[in-house]
Amino acid sequence: MKTSRGYEISFVGIATAMDELARTRKKIYPPKFYVPLPGTLDPDTNEPRLEEHYHDETTLETDAEKSAYLEYLTKVNEDRLAYNERALKLTLLKGVKIEIPDLTQWKAERVYLGLDVPEDELSLKFLWIYTEVIGTIEDLRTIQDEVANASGVSEEKISATEESFRHSLVIAGGNGTNGSENTADGSDVVLLAAVQPDQGGDREPSNGKRVRRSKRK
Repeated sequence: MKTSRGYEISFVGIATAMDELARTRKKIYPPKFYVPLPGTLDPDTNEPRLEEHYHDETTLETDAEKSAYLEYLTKVNEDRLAYNERALKLTLLKGVKIEIPDLTQWKAERVYLGLDVPEDELSLKFLWIYTEVIGTIEDLRTIQDEVANASGVSEEKISATEESFRHSLVIAGGNGTNGSENTADGSDVVLLAAVQPDQGGDREPSNGKRVRRSKRK
């Protein structure tokens, strides 16, 4: 592939590396609430036993619950951005093959523009690919697809990833998912271009039934 900036790159599979990355991701669960189970009795309290559930947007009633859920959404968004940034770094550092030229001129240009020049080689390589080799969102989308193909990802998964990426472009024009604002430089869009962009957040499996909470007295 030749990028919009004229660089020739090729791709290698990183399926196991992406799997390892996903396994290191922390789980974030919504706050819980409890519903009395009719027909049961807790011998310690002489009250009905309580069934544990996770909140969603439809179960919030008090200001405290809404505040706790907003904090959860904030953590989900922060984790999503951090994970997608790590995935992007993995994609560009391990999934892309490119001949790196002498970077003296590129470094000088960054210094002249008042931009950061990393000292460690990996950060330098990532930044060079990210800012010099890649020129457009289409470049990122193509890299996403080609690394996914090289990694043996199914066409269905690639299509779902592309849809998520297109959705992120729409989001970039306003507020982000979960009601959070995107970064001013639009990096949220770029970060979602990793091989497996993700919206973040975990929920325990449910029985598929809507929980109806008891009316408060």
